[in-house]
Amino acid sequence: MLPYKEACRTCVFWRPSISYNSIGLCIKREVIRLITDWGGDCYSRLNLSKFSMMWCATCNRVVHEAEYEDHIFHELYPPPYVDLSIVEEIYGG
Repeated sequence: MLPYKEACRTCVFWRPSISYNSIGLCIKREVIRLITDWGGDCYSRLNLSKFSMMWCATCNRVVHEAEYEDHIFHELYPPPYVDLSIVEEIYGG
């Protein structure tokens, strides 16, 4: 397993999936990446101060920068991407 500091989840270009917490979208390469994948040559370390809103994967909700201290030990990521094709995975019943 890769060191946490080099994984895609710590990259500024990685956006978590709102539906699946183990995958996300690399907005630089426009590809789906696992949370543990290595960032490679486009990797740029995530800095919380660049975002006014973040996704808290622990609470499963968006938090404002004023709430960051309340989520200090949680998993914070840039705002998630919403896969519009997710509706295809929902079964009618």
